[in-house]
Amino acid sequence: YQRRVHGQDLTVKQELLLRSILDSNTMVRILAGERNIKDTFAVVSLAYVEIVDFPQKVVNLNDDNLVATFLSEIFSMFDKAVISSSAGTKIKTMGSLYLVGTGMPTPTPTDAEQLISLCVMMMQSLYGYNSRVKAGQSVEALLHTVANTQRSKKVRIKDSNNWRKKITPVEARVGIHTGHLVAGMFAQLKGSYDVYGTTVVKADRVRKTGKPMHIHITQETYSSLPAQMQASFQSRKTELGVFGPLETYETLVLPPKPVKETNQRDA
Repeated sequence: YQRRVHGQDLTVKQELLLRSILDSNTMVRILAGERNIKDTFAVVSLAYVEIVDFPQKVVNLNDDNLVATFLSEIFSMFDKAVISSSAGTKIKTMGSLYLVGTGMPTPTPTDAEQLISLCVMMMQSLYGYNSRVKAGQSVEALLHTVANTQRSKKVRIKDSNNWRKKITPVEARVGIHTGHLVAGMFAQLKGSYDVYGTTVVKADRVRKTGKPMHIHITQETYSSLPAQMQASFQSRKTELGVFGPLETYETLVLPPKPVKETNQRDA
């Protein structure tokens, strides 16, 4: 059936598809007939999250369906972190890369702090994933993120923790930069909302020079953080290609502390 959505008659599937690939603000503008959507943000924070050694994991899996299942599991965990944070905006995924930002579409003075907190959540979810695989527990049952494509007969037959153990531990590296950003949809036929500018390039550079399970940030991001969060970062000199050698900062993301069980016997 159809329903009226921002002046347009859409089927439920059409509406769900639009909401899955666009933020609500962009969707409203597209349905209103706007073309060549362009947004300019004075200050945002942008993070590239990369699955470490992904090409080798693909070789180890040696199965396209399992690679898709693996990416779906990891990126679904990242999606949950973004949703629970209520601050991040998922921009896109590219192979083993997950691009997310804060301070967009609504600017906020705490965008850098919010993004680092979000990236900590995303990386800590990998510790949980690795622990579940090691314990032989059902990843799908715990995550509740099995996509329809993962329900094919071929995947069901081969779907066990055995293949996951070949590619764990799963680790990530994160690069973050804070600065000016241009975003929008410029293609007429098959456009997608994307981001452009120096902030994108710098975030990618610090991602490439980062270490597994570390968050690597630029001076601009570091300067935007509260003193308490700054204290957790160590400075280093990093060669950032066209930007030259610059002072950057990194911190190791540790596993989350186990939750202590409360004694209910005296309750």
